[in-house]
Formats: sequence, structure tokens, C-alpha cells
Amino acid sequence: MSRMSDNNEQNENIYPELAAGAAEEALKTGQSADESMDFIEHLTELRTLIIRSVIAVGLLFCVFCYYSDKIMYLVSFQMKDILKGEKLVFISPGEAFFVSLKVSLFAAILAALPYLLYNVWKFVYIAMTPGEKKYFNLILVTSSVSFYCGLLFSIYLAIPVGIGFLIGYSSELFKPMISVNAYYDFLIYTSLVFGIIFEMPLLMLFLNKLGIVSKKWLTSNRKYAVLLIFIVAGIFSPPDVFSQFLVAIPMLFLYELGIILIRITGK
Repeated sequence: MSRMSDNNEQNENIYPELAAGAAEEALKTGQSADESMDFIEHLTELRTLIIRSVIAVGLLFCVFCYYSDKIMYLVSFQMKDILKGEKLVFISPGEAFFVSLKVSLFAAILAALPYLLYNVWKFVYIAMTPGEKKYFNLILVTSSVSFYCGLLFSIYLAIPVGIGFLIGYSSELFKPMISVNAYYDFLIYTSLVFGIIFEMPLLMLFLNKLGIVSKKWLTSNRKYAVLLIFIVAGIFSPPDVFSQFLVAIPMLFLYELGIILIRITGK
């Protein structure tokens, strides 16, 4: 008993020393105890939001794994007509299984994207001014809609047209046999590229609000923008001229749409 009481007395003496050391460290760094607690609370909240986001993606991934066949059909049913009745092939025993996992994870992230963005909004919303909150809410909604529009445009229009054109090079000597892994890798990469491309008008409007670009500057430098668009399209598209045009043409329309939005709401 005496030994336990001695230990308790030692702990009671240590805690004030630790508190004093923390206070002294806060004074050295110029931070108050309240500021240190706020920082710790923000880190704790950030950790909680990350855990919730990971759980949401994980749960959706499990659900989409169960419906993976239907999801893969929804994004590839046009291939049956493009391949003239032929099917996608897999050339290794586990290829189809791992591709289904990949597609399920991609679909889970896309489905959870509004919730992930909501967590970002929740974390930064408190520190914003009323004017910043207004613009942030607008950007959050419009950027999400633009991204999903880019995904749909690529999956149901750009990719089928592009693959149909490329497969058109088949002849009596060449028979197209596209593997499952190659097709879905191409689909995921291309859809993400178009999702980002469709953010161009919002990016232009945002730069205009910051005073970096103006409607007059964008209009007068249109020829350089066209050149830059074709360079970017050449980098992010497959190495053929048709695919480059397939990426560049929507970018040209989006560039003009950005100028129109600036004319309406910008300066």
C-alpha cells in the first residue's frame, strides 16, 4: 500500500511538470493553449472525416462488387455492336476477376464523390467568410456536375466513336481481339481525362474572378489557346490524329463556353 501511495504521489508531481512543459513550449512558439487545442481538434476532425470517407468508399465497393457484372455491362454494352458481335477477351485466368474489382472500386469512388466533397466542405466551411461560402457552395455543385457530364460524354460518346474508328483498321489480315483489362484501363483513363476537361469553363471563370484573365485577353489570344488545346489533346489522347481531334474538339467548345460564362457573370 505504501508503495502504491508513493507511485500516486510521483504521478501527481509529474502531471503538473508536463503541463508546465507544454505551456512553456506554447509560449516559445508564440501559441496560446487555446490555439494548440484548436489545432488538435482540427486534426481530430480531419482524421474522423478521412475514416468516414474510407468507410463510405469501402461499403460502396462491397455493394458494387456484388453488381459488378451489371456495372461492366452498363459501360460497355456498345462494344458488342462495335466488335460486330464479338466479345471482349481475357488472356490470363485472373484477369476478368481483377478487372471487375478495379471497375467496382472506380464506381465506388465516383458514387462516393459527393460525400467526399461534402467532407471537404464540412472541414473548410467554418474558416470561410460568408462571401467565400457562397462561391464555394456554387463551385462545389457546378464542378461535380461538370465532372459527371465529362464522364458520361466520354463513356457513351467519345470512347465508342474512338474505338469504332480505330477498329476500322481491321482487315482480312487483322482481327480485333481487345482484352478486358486493356478496354477498362482505356475507359477509366479516358473518362477521367474528359471529367477534368469539362472543368475548363469553371476554371476560366475562377481565374477571371481572381483577375488573372479577362474576356478580352481570352478572345484576343484564341489562336494560342487553340494551339495549346491541340498540344494538350495530343498528350492525353492515344497516339493517333483522330483521338487527338476527339479530345480537342470538346475542349474548343468548352473554351468558348468559358468565354460566354465570363461575358455573362465575369468582367
